[in-house]
Amino acid sequence: MANELNGYVCFYRDKRIEVYAESSYAAQIKAADQLKVKGMRRSSISVVLAEKAGVAVEFDPASL
Repeated sequence: MANELNGYVCFYRDKRIEVYAESSYAAQIKAADQLKVKGMRRSSISVVLAEKAGVAVEFDPASL
């Protein structure tokens, strides 16, 4: 069960991608690599948990 990957949705400017990672920080790093975001701009990537242990996670978009 250790090292289980969770699904995250990442947003940067007008772009949206989905990644699987162990943590939200790891998801942010993967998203930055895929979106070619470098340096301090990585902190501008919003990360939302979408799937945990294969089960969809519901969230309220108003909380963003």
